[in-house]
Amino acid sequence: MSAINSTDQVKNEFGSPNFVVPSFQKTFSGRKYTFSFDDRNGLRFYDQSNNLTGFVADLSPYLPLLTPKLTKAGKVAKRQPGTEKQPLKWWKAQCGFRGLPVGGTVDALQGRLREHGNKGMSKAMAEFQDKLREEYLAKNMEEIEKRWNDGDNSEKAKIWPRRLLYESFFMKPVLPIKEVLVVMVDGWGNKITEVASALKISCECTKLESFSTGQRLAVIGRDAQTVRAKLAELVRDDQRAGSRARQEQNNEFERRYTQAKSMKASGAKGLKEKWDVTGSWTISCPYVEQEWGQQMDSECGLTVNFTKATSNGLVQMFAEFDFLVIEGIMRFVNPKAQDGEMEEDQDDEGTTTTTMSSSTTAQFLLPDTSLPSSRSRDFKFRWRGEDSHEGVIQLTSDKKLCSMTFESPYALSGMFYSDILGWVEFKGVKARAESGSTNAYAADPAYQWSLRSEEAYERARVGRWG
Repeated sequence: MSAINSTDQVKNEFGSPNFVVPSFQKTFSGRKYTFSFDDRNGLRFYDQSNNLTGFVADLSPYLPLLTPKLTKAGKVAKRQPGTEKQPLKWWKAQCGFRGLPVGGTVDALQGRLREHGNKGMSKAMAEFQDKLREEYLAKNMEEIEKRWNDGDNSEKAKIWPRRLLYESFFMKPVLPIKEVLVVMVDGWGNKITEVASALKISCECTKLESFSTGQRLAVIGRDAQTVRAKLAELVRDDQRAGSRARQEQNNEFERRYTQAKSMKASGAKGLKEKWDVTGSWTISCPYVEQEWGQQMDSECGLTVNFTKATSNGLVQMFAEFDFLVIEGIMRFVNPKAQDGEMEEDQDDEGTTTTTMSSSTTAQFLLPDTSLPSSRSRDFKFRWRGEDSHEGVIQLTSDKKLCSMTFESPYALSGMFYSDILGWVEFKGVKARAESGSTNAYAADPAYQWSLRSEEAYERARVGRWG
């Protein structure tokens, strides 16, 4: 595709390109001024030296009254108009835009603006702004052309979608009717879709499993049926590739899990020897990984910790976890508390629930004899946490007992329940099992637990929605 030759050609056929140069800066009267672009505010001209302040034509909402507002009867009104207070540098910037001296206190600056502020931006500043704008646009076009000549079609679709489609489908040699253009774009494909619609070209966008948030695959062509067929083919190919990759990952994890399950505790002297399960664990939860793994671009994990023993030898075992869509803290429950201290019911599906407060500290205190070992493998736990996307606390999550079994010092399995996931099975392999752990004691998890209480949820809800 040939480079553009004239401004008229750009304006009439290609429209405006996207902005790829974040900002352009120059000095005027000893101060730095910047032209920049962002999607929210568009093109902006502001005083870099004074807190990135832009020009404000009407200063009346910011200038305090010199005398109180009076009623029709000549009395001081009970309600006086409020003003939006601004810092010293903001007032300096407004004076600078108008060609006024920028020294002095806020009162002095406001005094100058009362007297001369209605004159607007000074002629010299307006000319400087126009020149800076032209230079910024020229710099942006220069960068566009460089990227255009060096980039593939996906890069061209991001920086100048209309030009790409116009050159592909309306300038010789045009693509045949049964051929399509396939590009990967950002911004959920909104811009390429809008341009294709304006040019009356068929365009289909979708998110592939392997894409990050906001990325879309776009297929564009003049024949709608061909476009749809090509998109379906690409989606099938991506799904097959994703399935193969997941299967390979699962096979590799199962190999590691089987090996870790058969490993014995290093230096173990007998069946009663406690296992060191502290530290980081890599978690496999196929349902979560299949549904959210590609979107979150991460893996599940948890870290097991113990508190220092109390005077009567009781400790707390807990785990901080991240299951991609949910994160929080698990607290393991004393076996006796499961049997005697908690009143439990079963629903129609046989699910165990509790009818008393699940924040009772005593239930989370474990005797030394019940800590993980070859004779003590099975544990129940409660959890509190929040969804990873918006951070909303998951209410009543601690009302159900979940389970975890340490198959060896280096392998675990369990069942986890949440309103988002339902019941899901997970397995874990201790990370860097061969290097052991530090055995450092952790702080009491009660504070983290309290951050996910119903009271904390209510405070966050009020703060979020009012």
